[in-house]
Amino acid sequence: LEPRSARHLDNLSVNLARSGDPAGALVALDRAVELDPARGPGSRLERADLLIKLERFAEAITTLGERLARAPDDPEALEKLGYAHFRADQFEAAVDVFTRLAALQPGEGSHLVNRAYNLLKLDGRVDDAR
Repeated sequence: LEPRSARHLDNLSVNLARSGDPAGALVALDRAVELDPARGPGSRLERADLLIKLERFAEAITTLGERLARAPDDPEALEKLGYAHFRADQFEAAVDVFTRLAALQPGEGSHLVNRAYNLLKLDGRVDDAR
């Protein structure tokens, strides 16, 4: 059966992602947005998650940039952006994002931990310590 409504495709995307099929989930999510373009802005976080799982980091970074253009201080989008940069071995960019997050949410220690880890990766000391 081919779902013909954006709502059904959204549900299919969630179920495919939960069952371990991020590629299928991405196809369903993109089709939902194609049928109902108003869903596009709200689906960017989910799309970025799926792209990261598929190791399509450049696309994830672009998708998150689109989200952040509308909501520059969105901590969830910034966290995913920092992680996408980390996974793409873009440690300097990850440091910048986690530094920004630490300033936005000073009580959240994980941002400082992520910043420090990326600084170590940037400096090469993490690999040497293993």
